[in-house]
Amino acid sequence: MTESFTKDNTNIVKGIAIIAMVTHHFFVNDPGMSIISMGEIDIAKVIGELSKVCVSLFCIMSGYGLATKYSMLKQKSVKSSIKFVLSHLFQFISIYIFCYLFMLVLNLSEKHFVFSNLYGKGIKSILLFVLDLFGISHLMGAIGLPTKATMGDWFVGAIMLFYIIFSIVYYLTKKFCIIVLIISYTPWIVWLIFLNIREEPTNNILFYIFSFCIGIFFSQKNILTHLKEKAFNTRIMIVSLASLFVFIVLRLFITLPIDPFVAVSIIMFSITFVDKTKVTKKA
Repeated sequence: MTESFTKDNTNIVKGIAIIAMVTHHFFVNDPGMSIISMGEIDIAKVIGELSKVCVSLFCIMSGYGLATKYSMLKQKSVKSSIKFVLSHLFQFISIYIFCYLFMLVLNLSEKHFVFSNLYGKGIKSILLFVLDLFGISHLMGAIGLPTKATMGDWFVGAIMLFYIIFSIVYYLTKKFCIIVLIISYTPWIVWLIFLNIREEPTNNILFYIFSFCIGIFFSQKNILTHLKEKAFNTRIMIVSLASLFVFIVLRLFITLPIDPFVAVSIIMFSITFVDKTKVTKKA
């Protein structure tokens, strides 16, 4: 009997990613700083930096989820692909708009919050508000338009862009998987060569397309399902633990370019250990 990678498995990984996200933003940290550059080691800061892996986890699972649903389409025509992308994009934007408006209402209820202090006045303020409302401030800022992006807006813009180009990336990954993975990792290679741009990758969309492609690749090759089928295999469990340890150590020294591999190791760990515990079972 085939034991597939279910929605419950996905939720476990997303749960780990959310915990990492909260931890990353709770501690003051610089995700691009290695443990060597840190001088005196601050455990809280190290944990905060390691928790930046949440971005790679979310991107991998986004790619995996989209690819898995897309593979279920009976016909993959241009029309059906566009419809598929637009429906998921609309769903994502709708959730974001609800969260944004909810937080805006909470802020407006505060005595010291003034809308004009955030967006200014006049026509420009309306434009800035609309860009933030739809989560595209960071994308517009990337092409030179003046914006007032909210915190985390860059990630919303990244996911939206990944959704838009999904069909193309899916096709290319299916035909030229290794080439696509190598090319999508190129920005990290450039970063490793030119270490003077340490700050740039933190919120740069280009650096996370690789993680998105990994998710698509995993879905197309059914890798996570195959891994789950062998989850009780002692060798797989040892490899899972060893890879997680090795990549975390490498991450301390090489930093951000290792995040996608730490994320993959966390997913492996969640399948071979977390998923098998009674804690994750439904009552």
